[in-house]
Amino acid sequence: MKTIKDLRNKVCEILKDHPETRDCDKRLLAHFWHRHERWLLVKVDDEWYMPLKHLKQSTSQEAVARVRRKIQNDEGWYLPLSLKVAKKRGISEEKWRWWASQGNDTL
Repeated sequence: MKTIKDLRNKVCEILKDHPETRDCDKRLLAHFWHRHERWLLVKVDDEWYMPLKHLKQSTSQEAVARVRRKIQNDEGWYLPLSLKVAKKRGISEEKWRWWASQGNDTL
């Protein structure tokens, strides 16, 4: 059984290791599946795919996105790299600029 804390830790790990996932939930989900649920994926011609029959067993995009929103919006960690994305997600420009000026990925 997956716990919220476990899911949060896994999402934080990906946001830290792959900053490009901070701006795109689809990319975040792909990294999540590849890192934590690879047993559900199939490799064809050097590309990984999720067979439709495995979707029910996988962690949903909604769950991963919900945890990412909590991490970024509520906790202020691993903010989007793009100001445009940050604004769309309701993160103030002032907060984003402060975070970007710190040079610390965890803020």
